[in-house]
Amino acid sequence: MNWIKKNYDQFTLLLAALGLVGSGAYLYTSVGSFPDQFAAASAAPVKNNTIPNPNTPGIALAREQFQKPAQWKPRMMNKEEALHGGLLFTSELYYVRDRQLQKPGDGALWKDSFTGKSIPNKWFLGFSLPLLDSTVPVQDADGDGFLNEDEWRAGTDPTDKSKHPPYISKLFLKEWLKQPFRLKFQAYDGNPQTDKPESMTFQINPLDAGARTKFVKIGETVEGTKFKVNKFTFKEKLNDRTQEKEDASELEVENVETGDIVSLILNKVVDSPFQFAQLEYFWNKKYKEAGQVFVVPKLREFVLQPNIEEKPRYKLLDVNQDKAVIQRPDGQQQEVPRFKPAL
Repeated sequence: MNWIKKNYDQFTLLLAALGLVGSGAYLYTSVGSFPDQFAAASAAPVKNNTIPNPNTPGIALAREQFQKPAQWKPRMMNKEEALHGGLLFTSELYYVRDRQLQKPGDGALWKDSFTGKSIPNKWFLGFSLPLLDSTVPVQDADGDGFLNEDEWRAGTDPTDKSKHPPYISKLFLKEWLKQPFRLKFQAYDGNPQTDKPESMTFQINPLDAGARTKFVKIGETVEGTKFKVNKFTFKEKLNDRTQEKEDASELEVENVETGDIVSLILNKVVDSPFQFAQLEYFWNKKYKEAGQVFVVPKLREFVLQPNIEEKPRYKLLDVNQDKAVIQRPDGQQQEVPRFKPAL
């Protein structure tokens, strides 16, 4: 160690000489192997026609994810969640009215197109229906043939196809039709003051059924009509012009199909029309699409799709300008209103 300290310069030269000798040895060996390395690098590569198998499951999964991207799937919400949407990172719902942002709250954006009544916002939100879509009341969320507003009106679940309103709820009266049928009590044979009505003969002219006089007795049906003679009542009244008594006898007849009672007055024409209901059925129809129109005579049976094989059937009991009275298959009566779309 003392030698190094005393001969530091000579020691440094020795280390430098050893380094030069090592570097020269490395260069010599490298130059010697260069021809072999150059030959290997310049040689033609070995051809390989084998194609590696693609990652088929990965490609299929990527394609599926591309076609069906992940979406939020909201569950059925409670009353508080309805205003929020029930989704993470989603703000409360707002809508614009009078240029102001407003929360749905307890209000109603849309009305029932059949009744004009407002449908609460929370009803739509409670079933995860798109409240801010202006067509939401007339959409058919579950594809059961009933619009969302129909389901609201009936109190059924618009997202459950197995729970829907009764089919008759889509039936409306379109028109009350009456076919004239005029009858004239022309005369009678016998003395009403001494003879019993059962022994008398009455002359009736059905003006809309050939206009030929028919001769009938009590209990008989007028030929060519559906009217049966029930009762005869002899009456007289004072003529206002002559101040003399004149015959004003009445003959009671009954429509054997409808049970309607008609009083025929001597020498007067009475109209007892046959009645029909023109009905319009909107099941499985889109908003503002015309319904199925059909005509039903009073007291006749009919069916409603899709239950066309249903028995017993529906039956038209009565009809007037404002409504039709229907007997349902379960025997209960239900009024069918005239169709008056909301403006």
